[in-house]
Amino acid sequence: MKLPHDFYINTNLNYRISKNTQLDFDQRIPIWNASMYHILGKAKRAEIRFTATDMLNRNVAVSLNRGANYTQSETIQTLARYFTIGFTYNMRGVQAKMRRDGFF
Repeated sequence: MKLPHDFYINTNLNYRISKNTQLDFDQRIPIWNASMYHILGKAKRAEIRFTATDMLNRNVAVSLNRGANYTQSETIQTLARYFTIGFTYNMRGVQAKMRRDGFF
């Protein structure tokens, strides 16, 4: 979404469902990511971006194993909520131009 003064916001939600009826396992994990960036300079070749990954702090991995006489379920902590700041500068000034068929 474009905001005034060349600011932009992006967001996405990935809803992961892990289900196993034999092991009576049902897990639903929402992963919400968002970023805000600003285009800089007269030629608009620079960008500074702030990104938030897994804003709900819910990211986990699950391992389910079943043998002849046992069932094993393991929840593994993964890299969860984190933030990054990045700076990009386009030295060539290459710009994408839209073709008539709608592709770059």
